[in-house]
Amino acid sequence: MRVLSLGNFVSAVAMTVLLFAVFGTASADVGGGKGYPATPWRYSAPKSVQEIEKAKIVAAEYQTLSIPGKLVDKTRDDVFHLNRVSLRLDKPRKGDAVRYALVGKSGSGKIVSLSFSQLKSFTVTARKDKAIMVSVVVWPDISPKDLLKKRPTYKQLMAGYRRTIILEINLRSADGRPLVFAGEYGSTLPLENLTLGVKGDFYGEHPHMVHPLRFWWAIPSVANDENYPYRMIPAA
Repeated sequence: MRVLSLGNFVSAVAMTVLLFAVFGTASADVGGGKGYPATPWRYSAPKSVQEIEKAKIVAAEYQTLSIPGKLVDKTRDDVFHLNRVSLRLDKPRKGDAVRYALVGKSGSGKIVSLSFSQLKSFTVTARKDKAIMVSVVVWPDISPKDLLKKRPTYKQLMAGYRRTIILEINLRSADGRPLVFAGEYGSTLPLENLTLGVKGDFYGEHPHMVHPLRFWWAIPSVANDENYPYRMIPAA
């Protein structure tokens, strides 16, 4: 019989808590009123940095990218949401990587990978033949260690903990296939469609229509702040 180590047991319990938070609250995401905070820590506050690190990894796969609808369909004038957005190659092949991060070259030439779980937005600042330049707002720019140590409020997180970085991102892979943002329901947006000045927003959804696993940083000190806007609304 296989025996779980204490470390593996704690990890398993932490993941169970996260999943219970999702399935235990999904049916409540309708109606009106203030509701309760959308957070993976609703039932149990994190006890260690490792728990928050795991939640941050999970959160990268639950982000939503909001973009002008005209980029997907020229007849649209609304905002289009790519739920559970990923970055992948068009016409995927076996073995192709699916990323939950923006990957590009910084001004110093260093390759940088920024997880979707720590991004606020990006804006296209320039276009080249084979790449785009984007100004990326990193938020909340706080490590799991500092989050657990400092226990900031939501207001404090919003007031700081951000930085901006310029990245050069390729539009196609080495074999010529387009890179696309892809949503969970099959919608895609080629990076080649991103026009100069366009903004991609990772916090453009209605604050009552969000997935709780997105907010790895919403520990009790954050989620219990009266300014915290992301809520699950109980059914009437």
